[in-house]
Formats: sequence, structure tokens, C-alpha cells
Amino acid sequence: MSQLAKIGHLLRVGVGVHLRPYWKLHILLALAVITSVAFEVCTPLAIKYLIDAGLVQHQLEPLRSGLVILVLLFAASTLARYVMAIIKAYMQDEMNGDLRIVLIRMMQRLPLSYFDQVQTGHFATVFDTEMLTLSGALQDLFRNGLQALLQLTVVLGTLFVLNWQLALAVTVLLPIAALLPQRQLKRTVEATDAMRKNVERINAIVQDHVSTQALVHAFGRQEHATRRFVEIAVRRPGARGVLKRVTDLRRTLRTNSYFAQTFRLSLENQEAGAFLMVVAVGASLSYAGLLTIGTFAAFILFLPKLMQAVSTLAKYVQDLTRASLSLDRFEAIEKAMLPEPAAGTVHDLSVPAQAIEFDQVAFSYTAGQPFMTGVNLRLPIGQSMAFVGRSGSGKSTLFKLLLGFFSPSAGRILIDGQDLSQVSRASLGSHIGTVLQQTVMLNTSIRENIAFAKPEASDVEIAQAARLAGIHDYIVSLPKGYESGVGDGGRWLSEGQKQRIALARAILPNPAILLLDEVTASLDPESEAAVNATIQILARQRTVVLVTHRLASASFVDHLVVVDEGHVKEQGSHAELLAHQGLYQRLWQMQSGFVVSGDGHRAEVQGERLQAIPLFRDVAITTLNALAAQFVSEFRPAGESIYREGDAGDKFFIIVRGTVSVSTRNAGDQSIRLAALQDGDYFGEGEMLSRGRRTTTVTATTPSLLLALRAEHFNAMVNKLSLLNKVVTQMALGRSLSTICSVGRRRRGNAIWRALLQTAAP
Repeated sequence: MSQLAKIGHLLRVGVGVHLRPYWKLHILLALAVITSVAFEVCTPLAIKYLIDAGLVQHQLEPLRSGLVILVLLFAASTLARYVMAIIKAYMQDEMNGDLRIVLIRMMQRLPLSYFDQVQTGHFATVFDTEMLTLSGALQDLFRNGLQALLQLTVVLGTLFVLNWQLALAVTVLLPIAALLPQRQLKRTVEATDAMRKNVERINAIVQDHVSTQALVHAFGRQEHATRRFVEIAVRRPGARGVLKRVTDLRRTLRTNSYFAQTFRLSLENQEAGAFLMVVAVGASLSYAGLLTIGTFAAFILFLPKLMQAVSTLAKYVQDLTRASLSLDRFEAIEKAMLPEPAAGTVHDLSVPAQAIEFDQVAFSYTAGQPFMTGVNLRLPIGQSMAFVGRSGSGKSTLFKLLLGFFSPSAGRILIDGQDLSQVSRASLGSHIGTVLQQTVMLNTSIRENIAFAKPEASDVEIAQAARLAGIHDYIVSLPKGYESGVGDGGRWLSEGQKQRIALARAILPNPAILLLDEVTASLDPESEAAVNATIQILARQRTVVLVTHRLASASFVDHLVVVDEGHVKEQGSHAELLAHQGLYQRLWQMQSGFVVSGDGHRAEVQGERLQAIPLFRDVAITTLNALAAQFVSEFRPAGESIYREGDAGDKFFIIVRGTVSVSTRNAGDQSIRLAALQDGDYFGEGEMLSRGRRTTTVTATTPSLLLALRAEHFNAMVNKLSLLNKVVTQMALGRSLSTICSVGRRRRGNAIWRALLQTAAP
């Protein structure tokens, strides 16, 4: 779409949609504009009369009349401008409010996947820069656009009436004055678009910078953080001297600030040139007796108004162009909205009483790449159940499908035989209470955070929900009780306290079904045990569905659903699945065998647990017991790197509690995520065996407790055991240095190790 077409689309949408509710005010505004222009045009004519009839001819009465007329014109013009200012101020508040309401309603109809695809600062930019730009251009449609067009027409017509020769000379300048600024229009639009994208990017960086201040202070990395911000947000390369100055100058010549300055300068130059021409031609005509002194003075007074009208129109076209970019952002959000369900196709859900069913459910995150197919489940109402499995196995996908965050690409999800796609969101939310993995806290009081699920709840109901969640006693111990603030993101509360408040919020409406997603993933063992005890109490009164990778948190439920690679692999109780000796049993073994301190910062491992790792499979238990004592606890908060690509490979790690992500950087220096590891997984053995550098970066995604074995302790054991020495040598030669072990590869890894052991046997 061309730029003119975009401006036309903006005007149609603006006038037809956003300005329509204010048509009465626009009529009043148009009258004020016409009045203001009329008075402004009359002022130079009054001065002409005062000069020609009063001053030149030395007549007192015309002089007095001219002065009185000027005073009256000034008063009338001032009144008209005040009326326009009042109307614009009122419309500005109203239209900004309307646009904010439109935006927030559009946000409520966006799929959750949309929020995963945009930067953190996206909506802050839309609600601020884009909204104000669009609103300002529409508000100025009458005040600036109509006034400039009317002023140009009336002033130019008046000039021809006064003196057609001088008016013709002025008219010749108008196309030049109008076209010159537009030469920069395309570059200005491109620069404006780039500037807005840069603002959005900087907003995201600032938000990330603010959220990591605790980490920055903990490691004393203030200078590093500042330098990183300057390089990324301000984009000032490390060049110095002449090269830096040339680079800075070239960058400046492509910025929106440069185009804005040169645009303003071109308008000023045109006005100065027009003034010189009018003075030269007007003076010549006056000297020749073809132009009176008063008419000459009127032309000089009219000229700034004429050029102002031309420059206002030129600037307004640029404002409309910028506003069309803002409208594009609005319409991009609108296009991503979920469609409104057809009338009569959505119904309220009755209180769940029978079962939750997954009927041949399939789901894809990417078109053409099925992630989950043919899932069939029946979960009876009144029981407790849990989806368990490794990170990325699909358990959270099942949870989000059940919650209505995602829609199945095939199949149906039913509650008591009613398809969830035909159930209203409000009705579904009234029967399902939810606690998400990332605990969401509003920056307000504890009372309002709990009451979010039921705003009309009484104080008694809120306190009862807090008691059930085990947080009431703590709340009333605070100086302000339930009116105490929680801080931005709940920063004034511990993780355990936030989870309990989230639990209270979920159970406040007394839902029949309670969905809990990894609610203990970030808690220390003591807080986890307390929250788990609360969940077990809640499970006696309602249907509870857990999602967790930590099996100890789900061992009490009636029914376990083991998910792997998007498929349901096993179902049953904890005892049944252990007896089955399948995937669940292997996961249980991986997460067992550790002794963890109450604060979750220290751990110990026994030799028997080390034997579950292929690297130590055939080492004598006495040797492993000695080696177990060499493991050192390392606690890493969320977001902290355990090691980075290129670091020395001097440690082997076992994850006791927590989750970590493994990533590498491609040729374009982009971070590529390779794997997600969790409780019981281990990593780092490849580089330790080969004595090489790290080929990946490993970062804690939740607070993580690790056991680390330094290379010198491992090598000391290898040197004592000749058999293991041969195996390690062959392993270092035969397998990838970046191998990450997981349950899905455990059998294949064990087979490789047995083959190596046989080869190395004496």
C-alpha cells in the first residue's frame, strides 16, 4: 500500500470510527476554526486601513477606528482560540481513554502465543507512543488540518483582491514550499519506524535491566551492566578517534532527529526567501505607485500566515504518515485477535460432576509439525491426579489445553461431555481455579491479589480462602494485615508466601477443579513440604490436577499420567507405576538418593545413587562412597549461568533440584536452545573427560541446587582404576563432547558403556 493510500485509510478509519462519537464537538470546533481564521485575515486588512486612511492621510477618525477594530479583532481571535483549546483538551482526554479501552479489550482477545512472540516493551510502546501519535493526529484533523487549509485559501484569495501582481509572485512560490519538505517524507517515515522499533527494544532492555538488579548487585557487576546497556541500547561501538566520529556522524544522518531538524530548517529557509521576494517586489511596486503603503504592509503581515499554513499542511502530512504507522500497529494486533464465537454456540458450564476427558486430542505448536497426537484420557471428578514427565514432554501442554490457553488442532476436551470449545471463558473460569508456574502478583494489596478471582468476595470469604491456603496467620501478623502491599511482582514476599496467596486466590471462588502448574518448582524443601501439605488438604475437598516434574510432590495423588514426547506413556497410582518398572520408575530413581538441607542450598549424595549414572555404573560401591564425599553443593539463582561456552571443562554436575537450559551460539552469534534438564539429570562430563573447553552454555532457569565434582577428584579415581581409565579414554575419543544425557537416551547410553567395558576388559 502506498503512503498516500495509507493516509487515506487512516482518515477513513479515523473519521468513520474514532471521531464519530464527537461529531457535535467537531461542528463547534469547525465554527471556532472558521471564526479564528476570519479574524486573523481581518487583522492585516485593518492595519492596511489604519495606514492608508489614517497615517498616510493624517486623518484622526480612521486612525481611531482602525485601532478599535484591531482591539476587537484581537479579543475575538483570542476567545476563538480559547474555545478551540478547551474542546481539544476535552477531546484529548476522551479519545485517549477510548483508545486505551479499545486496546485493552483487544488484548483480552489475543491468543497467549501472541505475547510469547513480542518483546516485553511491545505493549508499553503501543499504549504510549503509538496511541498518542494516532490520537494526536486525529484530534488535529480539524484544528490543524482544517485551519491550515482554510487559512491558505482565504489568505491567498485576499492577496489577489489586494494586488494580483504581487499575489501571483507569491503563488509561484507555493508549489516549491509545499513540495520541498515532502522530498524527505519517505526517509522520515523509515526513520520514524526504525525509531519506534528501537524505543520498543530499549523498553524491553530497560525492563530486563531493572529485573536483574539483584543479580547485578550480588556480583558487583554495575559497570559491566552499564557497558552492556550502552552497547546494546545506545549502540555505541567500541571504535575510537576519527573512526568513531565518522561512524557517529553517518548514524546521525540516518536518524529521525536529523530529518526533523532539516525539515524544520527547510521551512524556515522557505519563509525567509518568500519574505525577501515580497519585500523586493512589493517595494518596487510601491515605488512605481502601483501599491499603497498600507497594502504593502498587509502583504508583509499576510505572508507569515500564508507560509505558516503551507508549513502546517506539510507537517500535518508527515504527522498523518506517522499516525498511519501507528494505525498499522493497532491493526496488526486486531488481526491477531481470536474470532468472536458465533451467537448461540457458547454455553455456560454446569458444576463438573463426572469426568474430564481428552478425546483423540492433537496439538501443534508449529504448522505441519505435530507435537501431540491421539491423546485419550479420562480423569474422574473428585479424584486427585497429576501430569508428570520431563521438561518438554508435553505435560504443561495438556494443562494449558485443559485450561483453554490453547485449542486442540484435532479432537475434543470434554467436561461432563461438554466440549470446552463451546463453553464460555467466564463460565470455565468460575469452575476451575488455577495456580500458574510463574506466580503472578498485582502491585497492590494482599486483599486485592486474593480477591482478583472474585472481586465481590467479602472479607470473611477472603480470610477463609487464606486459612485454607495456610497464609492467614502470616497476613494478620503484618502491620497492615490484608491491606499490606506485595510490591512489584510480589517482591516483598517470599516464593512460598506468593504461592500460598496464589492458592488462596485460586480457591476463593470455591471451584470444583483446581489446576496447579509446577507450584513447588522454585521453593526450598521446607516451603515445598508446607505447600504440598496444603495441596493434600485441598485435594480432599475438590478435584486437583497437578503438573510437576518433581515426582515427590505428586506421589500422593490418586492417578498419575506419565507424559513423554507428546504422548501418554503410563497411567496409574504411584505404587502401580513403580511396580511396572517403566519410565516413571526410572524418573523416580533419578530424583531419589539425595539428602537436601531445609533451605535447599546444600545436598549430599550416596554411592548407590551414583551407580545410576552410566559413567559410574561398574565402579565398586566403596570407591563411589569415597567419591560421593568429593561432590560440593552449588546453589544458583534463576538466570545465573553455571558455565559459559568457552569456559574450562573442569567440573561434572548433577542437578539435585531445579531446572537448567543448555544452549549454544550459531555462526550469527544467536543463542540456540539445545535442551532443558531437571532434577536428577547430569551434565558437563564430556568436556571433563576430554579436558577441553565448554561447547555449550548452561543457565539456571529456576533456583537450582547442584552437586559438582571437580576434574582433579574424578581423575584421581580414574588413575587408580586401570579399567575405568581405558573406558574413559575410549569414551573421550568415541562420543561427542557436548553429549547431554537424558532419560530418553539412557538405555542407548548404557548399551554404549557396556560395549566399551567389554572392549576394555583385560
